[in-house]
Amino acid sequence: MSLLFVALVLCMGNGMRMLGVLGASLGFGIYQGLQILASQGVGVVSGEWRGVEKKTAMGMTLAVFLVLLGVAGMTVAE
Repeated sequence: MSLLFVALVLCMGNGMRMLGVLGASLGFGIYQGLQILASQGVGVVSGEWRGVEKKTAMGMTLAVFLVLLGVAGMTVAE
């Protein structure tokens, strides 16, 4: 786990550097958004969301869509 974390930080730092002046703000925002999307994807695949109420599932689907929209907006805003 520690090796993966170090690799993540190195890759994230390089990506932020490549984004230029806005790398810290855009890079961190994109990273956080993708981390939320990945964790929700793992939750869906592992069955964490199985059996929840339909209203709850729809709310999470909407939230994931909004995060995805926000990440897409940040990537084209540069």
